[in-house]
Amino acid sequence: MAKITAINNDADLTAAVARVDELFKTYPNILESGPGNPEYDELNALSDLVIEYEDIHYPMPAPSPAGFIKFSMEQRNLNEADLVPAMGSRETVDEALAGRQNITPEMAQALYELLDIDVRDLLPKPVAPNS
Repeated sequence: MAKITAINNDADLTAAVARVDELFKTYPNILESGPGNPEYDELNALSDLVIEYEDIHYPMPAPSPAGFIKFSMEQRNLNEADLVPAMGSRETVDEALAGRQNITPEMAQALYELLDIDVRDLLPKPVAPNS
């Protein structure tokens, strides 16, 4: 197992990702080897470091309600017409998917039943009051 060090900058990140790629190429069944295998343990440690560094320095914003809906539609091979029963009209579907229409609680419940998306991910987030 190679010496594992903290990821302190983007150059360290690049080196860690390159090592992860190398481990996968060199040991194609590495994930099956499990804990206790030196290469598996190295991969696991490096992956944790990469994720932590990227979460801090390159955070990804949460998807919008439209993003959740589009992803779920793609996963289920659905089209916009399939959402009309849950949302009321084709125009409402188009506006919601474009981010110009908020999802109502009733639509959120229907979309949960159709697409299994958590209702909290579909409704507008409350704005914190000024302190």
